[in-house]
Amino acid sequence: MNPDSMRFDMLFDADAYYRSGCCPWTFFAYPTSLADDRGLPLHDEACGLLAQLQQHGVEVAVWVNGIANNTTYFACRLEDRYRLDGGQCTRFEQIDLVTFNLFPAPV
Repeated sequence: MNPDSMRFDMLFDADAYYRSGCCPWTFFAYPTSLADDRGLPLHDEACGLLAQLQQHGVEVAVWVNGIANNTTYFACRLEDRYRLDGGQCTRFEQIDLVTFNLFPAPV
């Protein structure tokens, strides 16, 4: 899935959500130095995950330096995390760090 299939206008503001007293639920993290100008990882599959979640009606955010410096997160509102855990988005389970070549696969 192409990162351009993502709807940037539909991303929620994770910083504002956090300042309101709610902590976004993060489900994917990567070094900010590996992100493009929009904060997205340089991997179509990861971007496709966000697009798929949006298609399922899950509001998502790209949260730059949300919890730790130089770390960007994919996040959703706390109430939406159960939709991820409930198996509605099967592709979520297929994502891992080895897939993105962030860490070499064990030999």
